Amino acid sequence: MYDPKVSRSGVRRTGPVVLAAVGSLADGLDAVAWAAAEASARHASLHLLHVIPFDPFGLEYVGPGDGGPYDAARLFVDQAAEHARRVAPHLSIATRISAGDPARTIALEGDKADLVVLGREANCRPLHGWSRSLILQVTARSRGPVAVIGFAVRPLSGCAAGRVVAVAPSYLTPTAAWAVLGTAFNAAHQRGIGVTVLADVTGKNSPSGTSLDELLAPHLQAFADVDVRREPLTGPRGSLLTHTSRAAALVVLPVPETRVARWRSRSAIRRLLETVPAPITFVHARSGPLLVRRASSVGGAR
Repeated sequence: MYDPKVSRSGVRRTGPVVLAAVGSLADGLDAVAWAAAEASARHASLHLLHVIPFDPFGLEYVGPGDGGPYDAARLFVDQAAEHARRVAPHLSIATRISAGDPARTIALEGDKADLVVLGREANCRPLHGWSRSLILQVTARSRGPVAVIGFAVRPLSGCAAGRVVAVAPSYLTPTAAWAVLGTAFNAAHQRGIGVTVLADVTGKNSPSGTSLDELLAPHLQAFADVDVRREPLTGPRGSLLTHTSRAAALVVLPVPETRVARWRSRSAIRRLLETVPAPITFVHARSGPLLVRRASSVGGAR
């Protein structure tokens, strides 16, 4: 049986943390509401971070007492915290406003969190005549899982409606597949819903020779309360993901393990953001689900 060893070196915290990067009222508060509910389910504290794009070589000062960006940011962060408290009244909430490069700041803060939550409309403002998606940059730089939240305007139907979708193609390493499955099963257990596993046809193994059945078995045993379905990964995967993930509660997608590889894969990540309409959590082999059932070590250490 496959048994990964999970370690988080260099990170000292008093408890689990969900970090939500908040932008502006124009971006909405869907991500804040989702992050608050997720933090409550994980028995974690919620940290709200707003980063004011700031050129360190510029002459403009951004800080407390500034009647422009800082005061506007403080107003929005306070509104976001109030919204989070309406979702989860007993949640421990911390807020922070920072100035600098948004992607770098969020990724650095995310290294101390168990999950980073971004709104689907989050984008960097250009500082030097160029602009790249904040989501792509944070996903490429972050050491842990990144959730991208944005809800459809009208309800959709799909074969995995109301379920967590775990995407586990055969090319994944065992640690990467374990992270995808562990994240999906924990999310489904927290929500009291089922899991739909998208995988290659039976018989295909990972590069190490470990089959998906071997990885699924301990999860099925530990999460006996979770209904599990398997759907084959056949045909054009983009259209399959679009169809399957409509109205899904969450889609768990693998990304490359190293930051360099994730950066090189940003065009593929962009296509996934354009293809999958449901909330997404990107995970890699170094990720580990924060909440596991106490009766089992499946999914890594608490």
